[in-house]
Amino acid sequence: VVTAATMKGYRAMLVTTRANLDHIRWWCMSREDYVALGHDRIDMDSAFRWHRKGTAMRNDEDRSGTGLRDWESVSVGPLGFKIWAWLRFAESDVLQNHADHLLRVFIRVYAAS
Repeated sequence: VVTAATMKGYRAMLVTTRANLDHIRWWCMSREDYVALGHDRIDMDSAFRWHRKGTAMRNDEDRSGTGLRDWESVSVGPLGFKIWAWLRFAESDVLQNHADHLLRVFIRVYAAS
């Protein structure tokens, strides 16, 4: 329930966060294990998907993958920020129905690297 009191508290939290943003970012990046290289705002204009059909003549298989067009927004930053930048690219129904699975896959791949 949104009330005047909850909005006042929310505003105070936003003001405090903004005033301390540099310190928060520093703390979030203070351990190498929690820092990642990634795109800051991936969207349909900065990413693409490709598919190549294999041929019997070359004896190769169908291949597909993803790529990145816009490298200007790639930077090192806090892992949590990067995960959110990646997840927000998903369709809302995919995110609502599969967020836990996507995070489990990320954790498994991250732990293996």
